[in-house]
Amino acid sequence: MKNNKIKSFPHPVLTPLGDDGFSAPDISPSKYNLTIGHSGDVQSWKFEGLLDFDNPTISRLEAEGKISHGIHLECPRTLYREWFPIDPGGFSFEVPQEQLHGEVQCSAMAVAAESISTYCNLNQHPDYGKRTFKLNTGDIVAYAPTVLCHVYQDIDPVQKVSSFLDVKLDPDRGSKPPGLDPYQQRIKLLLGEDDFRNYRLILADPEKRHLLNSIFVLPAILQIISWLRERGSVLSELRSDLRWCRTLLARLEAEGINIRTVDSIDLFQKVQKLLQYPITRGFDELNKMQAINE
Repeated sequence: MKNNKIKSFPHPVLTPLGDDGFSAPDISPSKYNLTIGHSGDVQSWKFEGLLDFDNPTISRLEAEGKISHGIHLECPRTLYREWFPIDPGGFSFEVPQEQLHGEVQCSAMAVAAESISTYCNLNQHPDYGKRTFKLNTGDIVAYAPTVLCHVYQDIDPVQKVSSFLDVKLDPDRGSKPPGLDPYQQRIKLLLGEDDFRNYRLILADPEKRHLLNSIFVLPAILQIISWLRERGSVLSELRSDLRWCRTLLARLEAEGINIRTVDSIDLFQKVQKLLQYPITRGFDELNKMQAINE
């Protein structure tokens, strides 16, 4: 659900998106805005914020228990939807981490908590006069522009990958494409000076950092798995000698991936899942940056 355009209702509705119900500035501002932020750990996402609005009629009906405020939270990718009742003055709620991934739409609304036979907002537009309206339970009387949050289940995958993969400058590489050195306790992803400079620029930008998984990590992991498959006869020795090999194989096996038997196409899909879909996340980040620039 995205409330980013004015919508038509059979009764006055308070929203800063248009003048359907409360346009006259000398009567009452159409103020109903959501401020919300999020943080996460390995178990859940926590959302906190407040509603900024000022409307005596809605406040009175809220105090009487006839109107309530809430947030409709929706994640298109996981199909998660939930309604969270909130206190406008300050609220917080949590969602299990696995329920959300990517864009999350946060839509704040005030709705009728019960049927109201004669709803009349004292500050409604003069065109309505003193007309009253019948509201059914759940009818919207105010809504804020939808706030988009972007959440990713980064904590576990990033920590695991960083535990066995290092990105290093190789001054002698010149303009050659990136290379891999698997013969150390941690895999070395070797970059020439230009590539390494671009890597550092992206790494320093929180809005672009997720792109590294699709640019570097995904192809590196796929290549190193291919390297291991070619050495199936000595795989046990490699696991014993190389710490990164033990870590990577343990992660793959935990996901049900047997590198000796898995189909190459299936492997591509499963490694994407292991890294929390870096290609899709990269597109999400680029779209988000483009929307901000517009």
